[in-house]
Amino acid sequence: MNLSYSSLDIAQDPTSLRTSPEALFKLGSAFYQQGKVDEALQHLERCVELKPDLAEAYLTLNKIYQQQNRPDFAAASLMLYLDYVPNSIAVLFDLGNLFAAYKDYGNATIYFQRILEIDPDNGSARHAVAALTGETTLSAPRQHVQNLFDGMADSFESHLTELRYFAPEKLKEMLFSLSRGKPHFHRAIDFGCGTGLSGIQFRPLVTHFTGVDLSPKMINIARERKIYDELAIEDVCQFIESSNQQYDLFIATDVFIYVGDIAHLFQMVSAHSLPGAHFLFTTEVASEEKNYVLRPTGRYAHSRHYIEMLANTHGFDIQ
Repeated sequence: MNLSYSSLDIAQDPTSLRTSPEALFKLGSAFYQQGKVDEALQHLERCVELKPDLAEAYLTLNKIYQQQNRPDFAAASLMLYLDYVPNSIAVLFDLGNLFAAYKDYGNATIYFQRILEIDPDNGSARHAVAALTGETTLSAPRQHVQNLFDGMADSFESHLTELRYFAPEKLKEMLFSLSRGKPHFHRAIDFGCGTGLSGIQFRPLVTHFTGVDLSPKMINIARERKIYDELAIEDVCQFIESSNQQYDLFIATDVFIYVGDIAHLFQMVSAHSLPGAHFLFTTEVASEEKNYVLRPTGRYAHSRHYIEMLANTHGFDIQ
């Protein structure tokens, strides 16, 4: 009997199938795809009871337990999977992120370090270990940022909507307040433009608009929207350093959280600014003890003193 998910009629499931671990796995997976979580859980738990080494079942069990807000069971499922597939970098990442989300930084670090034992050049794991052990690096690895946003490109905006994210709108309101009206800019650049959330807000104010981002998938979505006149998949510092253009508006929403040392970016913005240019950005606020810190979340925070120092050094007034 072919038990492919598309053809399986679960309502008419024969009892004999329920004694086969493989059939239970296919039934449980089919139930899960149909959104029938309770039925899926029943079949998959019975599956691994009969055949503990059917590793793939633990991955779906992990998803179910997370949906049910049972992180201990979710973590246990991933650990059992690793008993049979010990070098799965994806599952090691899932475990590390799961422990980190619940602030169990010690266990989280263990799994990220295991990734580095398998893949010493894994930038995402190295960044996570630094963040979780209190090491403040200069910036997040380029490949980490690219992979992060490529992976969330399709769900990026819905996720921000759930978080009630309004940073671009607030920056525009601040700009209007400073300008005492609706300003217009000859040439603007959107650092870390992503899918174009900031671009949508500022497009009516700009004659020529450039968007720069590390994520090809994010750039593809922005391109489909036809927000920008020019798009580039590149590091923002490298892009502007090689540019021969001058700009009167620079935008960087949620960019600094992936860069600790932002001195070079301020220098490049200053060097490519037209008279009276505006530099709009967001950052997480750190204490005044250090210029910037890498938090356990993997995001950088900057002190007000550091921002003020860079602004003064490079000819900006903070308003």
